Amino acid sequence: MFFFFDMDKTDKIPSFDEMMIPLLHALKNSGGSATVKELNRKTQDLMELPDKVRKAMHSPSSNLTEVEYRLTWTRSYLKKAGIIINSEKHVWKFADGFDTGKIDDTDVEAIKRQVRNDRLKALESPKLTNFESGLAFEKFVISSLEEYVKNQNKIILRSSGMFFDARLPQGIDDINEPINVELKYNFTKNVKQFAEQIKRYSEKHILSADILLVIVSDSLSDGQKQKIISELKAPRIKQIIIWDYDDLLERTGVADSPYLENPKKALLEDAVRSLPTPEETAAQKEALLASLKSAYDDQDVTLCLGAGVSMSAGVPLWNELINKMLVSMIAKIADDKKLDKSIVEKLNDLAISNKEDSSLTQIRYIKTSFDESEYKKLLHKSLYNSNKLNADTELLEAIARISTPRRNHIGVKSIVTYNFDDLLEQQFDKIDHNVVYREKDEPSNSDLNIYHVHGYLPRKLNDSYDADSEIVFSEEDYHRIYRDSFCWSNIAQLNAFKNSTCLFIGCSLTDPNLRRLLDVAVKNKDKPRHFAFMKSKTFNAGSGDDDIIKIYSDIDKNLRDSYFRSIGINVIWVDDFDEIPALLCALVS
Repeated sequence: MFFFFDMDKTDKIPSFDEMMIPLLHALKNSGGSATVKELNRKTQDLMELPDKVRKAMHSPSSNLTEVEYRLTWTRSYLKKAGIIINSEKHVWKFADGFDTGKIDDTDVEAIKRQVRNDRLKALESPKLTNFESGLAFEKFVISSLEEYVKNQNKIILRSSGMFFDARLPQGIDDINEPINVELKYNFTKNVKQFAEQIKRYSEKHILSADILLVIVSDSLSDGQKQKIISELKAPRIKQIIIWDYDDLLERTGVADSPYLENPKKALLEDAVRSLPTPEETAAQKEALLASLKSAYDDQDVTLCLGAGVSMSAGVPLWNELINKMLVSMIAKIADDKKLDKSIVEKLNDLAISNKEDSSLTQIRYIKTSFDESEYKKLLHKSLYNSNKLNADTELLEAIARISTPRRNHIGVKSIVTYNFDDLLEQQFDKIDHNVVYREKDEPSNSDLNIYHVHGYLPRKLNDSYDADSEIVFSEEDYHRIYRDSFCWSNIAQLNAFKNSTCLFIGCSLTDPNLRRLLDVAVKNKDKPRHFAFMKSKTFNAGSGDDDIIKIYSDIDKNLRDSYFRSIGINVIWVDDFDEIPALLCALVS
């Protein structure tokens, strides 16, 4: 390892593992218990280290010598291997059961493997999504590399919209030319996929460096590395270097990290601590929009439309829709009981104020008063009985524009909508489309498929409409599709999430079944591939507290970014929903 000071070979500083057995002998010679200071001194005495080695500092800003710094790793590894314990602050002793008569038989290599593998296993916790595991590994590697190249008087640049994760503009070790760095968690499962991506990228773009360093979380043999290198060969890349987990730790010496100790906590603290500047926020938004346009140009975009799209056209919001249905429920009961108008009005007020714990349970409560046919008619009436409905909104027109096939471009691959209404179909009057809302409906190979995964209730209920088709609106409806993993609507969504870049518009992304499917789809994907337009939240902390509101708003947005990325979604924040049509139209420019 190269440090800021020069050291000739005869005065080489021993590595942390070379000091394991000497440290154990030093502890034994101290009667089985010693302070850190005593243990450091006796270990160096036993190894007969020269003054030049003992006095070399770890870094200009450190209070530790390099030997003392490495001995902290020595103690850490031996502690994690169950050989020594920190009995009290700054005091160390042997763990119960360790045979001090067999110190020289200690398998140093086995200890290193055990500790390193145990640290990496922390990333496989069921509490972490695959994305979070990959992100924690990425953060660990970057922080390790930053320290490593800093000691070589070099720098590392984090990705900012680049294809690769980082760049070493001055190289690393004995390579003194720019290197692109790609970090891969559980890489052996996705070599072919990455090979295809990198070949496509290198054919289209001028690379910022001709050397590629791939750092993976796997432990690989030399043969496996050579095989991966041969698979990754691509135009404009003259050299490929593979570091596995062991290579990384051998070079950087770092085995402990908050990202390995407690990944979830470390990532959360990162989200709170690393608030972007306004310039960084703007640059990030531009980079995301550019990535979305690239996916659209590659004909890889599926639109996922939520209630916000229909709301813009005058369809009532859930609460308004529920209130309309409650009034209809009371009217039906009042008619049966022959109640007068004044009593009905008071009953309406009571019904509206008597809310259930959630909208789903509220609809289930209402549904009990009607048979299935009456319930469908009531829902239909509540949806369409308004003079505010207008399918010619800017948002629907923009969706139609990007969905319209153009010369040598299909538009979007398909549309998944969570709305029951047919306002989208009205806007698509001149676009050949195929509506899928039942299991027996066949997707079209030539027309744009619109999947109504929560059911379909068009304004005109003609003979071609299946009145028995299911609507997913109340609690039991959601339970049904949640239980049935193989129902057509779940499969349609999973296909979209796994096989295309999805753009969520007008979706709150609070639907538990939707989030479950996104979690399934994000498995073994190391970077979010989907996008969602979402409005920035506004907060009110009282007058004169604008600075506090701004800080909290940034923290909240950063945490939400981190959460949505964990289920595979890049959020494109907007201050107002009115911004979205222009952003959509920019995709076809």
